[in-house]
Amino acid sequence: MVSALPNPTTEEDEDEDDTTPSRADADDDGRVYKNPRNSPSAQCPRDEEQATLLGQKCLRKCSSDEDCKSKKKKCLCDGACGMSCIKPG
Repeated sequence: MVSALPNPTTEEDEDEDDTTPSRADADDDGRVYKNPRNSPSAQCPRDEEQATLLGQKCLRKCSSDEDCKSKKKKCLCDGACGMSCIKPG
């Protein structure tokens, strides 16, 4: 019976490994930084509290143009919102 104990533990370990990719997908929270678009920018930091005080609504975070879903948007410094996908102009 002692030999049967490692089997459930092994299955639990496999389950933990399976949940790791879904945690990486939770990047829209801004809490998980496995996705590079969520990494804070040193040149253009994101300060959502300051943006709110200024009446500015922050758009999608990005680190390059490829992070933007719309081809019309570019990854640019958007003031207090930091690097965001915005329409140039």
